[in-house]
Amino acid sequence: MMIGTMIFVVDANKDRRLSYSDLKSYMELAGLDAKDDEIKAIIRLGGGDSNGCISFDGLLRISGAEKIDSYINAT
Repeated sequence: MMIGTMIFVVDANKDRRLSYSDLKSYMELAGLDAKDDEIKAIIRLGGGDSNGCISFDGLLRISGAEKIDSYINAT
């Protein structure tokens, strides 16, 4: 699944940020056995906010992808 598609599918409340539970759900859906500390590290690396959420751009930045606007404009 492309990361742009994943973001739109995983963002349960459609707030354009991914919470710990959003990421955990995706990891399980993808069959990945991600540990709690690994998910928390993803959020921290992406510049997670005080609510423990990572923005779409933060996730894309650590994945090496372009800004989310390129995904929005492509669809």
